[in-house]
Amino acid sequence: MLGEPLTKPALAFTDTGGKLFDFAAETRDQLTLLFFGYTTCPDICPVSLFNIATALSKVRGPASRAKVVFVSVDPKRDTPQRIREFLDVRSKDFIGLTAPPAELEPTLSALLLPGVMTPAAEADGSYMVGHPSQTIVFTPDNRAHIMYQFGVSPKDWITDLPRLQKFDWPVTTR
Repeated sequence: MLGEPLTKPALAFTDTGGKLFDFAAETRDQLTLLFFGYTTCPDICPVSLFNIATALSKVRGPASRAKVVFVSVDPKRDTPQRIREFLDVRSKDFIGLTAPPAELEPTLSALLLPGVMTPAAEADGSYMVGHPSQTIVFTPDNRAHIMYQFGVSPKDWITDLPRLQKFDWPVTTR
């Protein structure tokens, strides 16, 4: 739980179709899960998005229509096509966005998230990216009251999503 709720940020990043996606406007009054990651992430990103997708496929009612927004922190490798392919394996409804690093860092900071760390590439050109592992949940009042750490199970998401949709506290704090 966040001590002070965060207001939905006024960010406008490019979606996988090449169009500008106004986050606040496009998700206004909707339960929205915001996640920052990258498509070649070996663990956090695929597990987190799989767990959310699994939960959303089982939840009924308004919470089943929660918007999931994935923002790439690796613009060098994550092309719009690659992001779309990565997300489609989990859910075709997930929204993928890209942003220049100069715009990404202030957004992360405003959301109380750690910055992105990209160490030097290995000899073969591969590299890992240090990125936030949290999922920020914006409830229909357009504010984030809670931030979930990595490792939330589908079962916990199934329990919490309807509560988050209705502001029925408390929710699981993992």
